[in-house]
Amino acid sequence: MGSEYYFMMRGIVFGVLVALVAVPIAAQTSPDTREPGITLELAVAKAKSYVRDKHIDVSDAYLDSVVLHQNPRGDRGKFWLITWQRKEYMKGGQVFVRVYMNGSVEHALGE
Repeated sequence: MGSEYYFMMRGIVFGVLVALVAVPIAAQTSPDTREPGITLELAVAKAKSYVRDKHIDVSDAYLDSVVLHQNPRGDRGKFWLITWQRKEYMKGGQVFVRVYMNGSVEHALGE
Protein backbone atom coordinates (compact mmCIF):
# COMPACT_ATOMS: atom_id res chain seq x y z
CA MET A 1 0.00 0.00 0.00
CA GLY A 2 2.89 2.38 0.78
CA SER A 3 4.51 2.24 -2.67
CA GLU A 4 1.13 2.57 -4.44
CA TYR A 5 0.40 5.70 -2.42
CA TYR A 6 3.87 7.08 -3.22
CA PHE A 7 3.41 6.62 -6.98
CA MET A 8 -0.12 8.04 -6.85
CA MET A 9 1.07 11.18 -5.01
CA ARG A 10 4.04 11.49 -7.35
CA GLY A 11 1.66 11.41 -10.34
CA ILE A 12 -0.58 14.06 -8.80
CA VAL A 13 2.35 16.35 -8.01
CA PHE A 14 3.71 15.89 -11.54
CA GLY A 15 0.28 16.72 -13.02
CA VAL A 16 -0.02 19.87 -10.93
CA LEU A 17 3.47 21.03 -11.95
CA VAL A 18 2.70 20.48 -15.63
CA ALA A 19 -0.53 22.47 -15.28
CA LEU A 20 1.27 25.31 -13.50
CA VAL A 21 3.78 25.57 -16.34
CA ALA A 22 1.47 24.89 -19.31
CA VAL A 23 -1.36 27.29 -18.46
CA PRO A 24 0.77 30.49 -18.35
CA ILE A 25 2.55 29.48 -21.56
CA ALA A 26 -0.78 28.89 -23.32
CA ALA A 27 -2.06 32.25 -22.08
CA GLN A 28 0.99 34.04 -23.49
CA THR A 29 0.75 32.46 -26.92
CA SER A 30 -3.01 32.78 -27.35
CA PRO A 31 -3.83 35.10 -30.30
CA ASP A 32 -7.23 35.92 -28.80
CA THR A 33 -6.52 39.14 -26.97
CA ARG A 34 -9.07 41.81 -26.19
CA GLU A 35 -6.73 44.48 -27.50
CA PRO A 36 -7.61 45.49 -31.06
CA GLY A 37 -5.18 44.80 -33.88
CA ILE A 38 -6.05 48.17 -35.43
CA THR A 39 -6.10 51.34 -33.36
CA LEU A 40 -9.19 53.51 -33.08
CA GLU A 41 -7.43 56.32 -34.95
CA LEU A 42 -6.46 54.05 -37.84
CA ALA A 43 -9.98 52.57 -37.98
CA VAL A 44 -11.54 56.04 -38.27
CA ALA A 45 -9.02 57.02 -40.97
CA LYS A 46 -9.79 53.82 -42.92
CA ALA A 47 -13.55 54.43 -42.56
CA LYS A 48 -13.23 58.01 -43.81
CA SER A 49 -11.18 56.87 -46.82
CA TYR A 50 -13.68 54.10 -47.55
CA VAL A 51 -16.64 56.51 -47.41
CA ARG A 52 -14.82 58.91 -49.73
CA ASP A 53 -13.72 56.16 -52.18
CA LYS A 54 -17.24 54.66 -52.33
CA HIS A 55 -18.80 58.12 -52.84
CA ILE A 56 -21.00 57.77 -49.74
CA ASP A 57 -22.27 61.25 -48.91
CA VAL A 58 -21.76 62.08 -45.24
CA SER A 59 -21.49 65.84 -45.76
CA ASP A 60 -24.72 66.38 -43.80
CA ALA A 61 -23.75 63.90 -41.07
CA TYR A 62 -21.51 63.84 -38.03
CA LEU A 63 -19.34 61.08 -36.64
CA ASP A 64 -21.61 59.71 -33.93
CA SER A 65 -19.72 56.76 -32.45
CA VAL A 66 -16.78 54.39 -32.73
CA VAL A 67 -17.22 51.11 -30.87
CA LEU A 68 -14.99 48.06 -30.71
CA HIS A 69 -17.09 44.90 -31.13
CA GLN A 70 -15.38 41.85 -29.66
CA ASN A 71 -17.77 39.56 -31.58
CA PRO A 72 -17.97 36.75 -29.01
CA ARG A 73 -19.62 34.45 -31.58
CA GLY A 74 -16.38 34.58 -33.52
CA ASP A 75 -18.02 34.42 -36.94
CA ARG A 76 -16.55 37.70 -38.19
CA GLY A 77 -13.73 38.44 -35.79
CA LYS A 78 -13.34 41.72 -33.93
CA PHE A 79 -14.22 44.93 -35.71
CA TRP A 80 -14.62 48.64 -35.16
CA LEU A 81 -18.12 49.94 -35.90
CA ILE A 82 -17.99 53.58 -36.98
CA THR A 83 -21.37 55.33 -37.23
CA TRP A 84 -22.28 58.57 -38.95
CA GLN A 85 -25.64 60.12 -38.02
CA ARG A 86 -27.48 62.65 -40.19
CA LYS A 87 -27.74 66.15 -38.68
CA GLU A 88 -31.46 66.25 -39.50
CA TYR A 89 -33.49 63.19 -38.57
CA MET A 90 -34.01 60.89 -41.51
CA LYS A 91 -35.34 57.38 -41.22
CA GLY A 92 -32.45 55.14 -42.17
CA GLY A 93 -30.08 58.06 -42.18
CA GLN A 94 -27.16 56.34 -40.45
CA VAL A 95 -24.05 55.11 -42.21
CA PHE A 96 -22.36 52.15 -40.51
CA VAL A 97 -18.80 51.24 -41.45
CA ARG A 98 -17.08 48.13 -40.12
CA VAL A 99 -13.30 48.02 -40.01
CA TYR A 100 -12.00 44.52 -39.33
CA MET A 101 -8.67 43.72 -37.70
CA ASN A 102 -7.33 42.38 -41.02
CA GLY A 103 -7.87 45.83 -42.55
CA SER A 104 -10.95 45.01 -44.63
CA VAL A 105 -13.82 47.49 -44.59
CA GLU A 106 -17.53 47.24 -45.39
CA HIS A 107 -20.57 49.42 -44.88
CA ALA A 108 -24.31 49.32 -44.37
CA LEU A 109 -26.94 52.02 -44.41
CA GLY A 110 -29.51 52.45 -41.67
CA GLU A 111 -33.02 51.21 -42.26
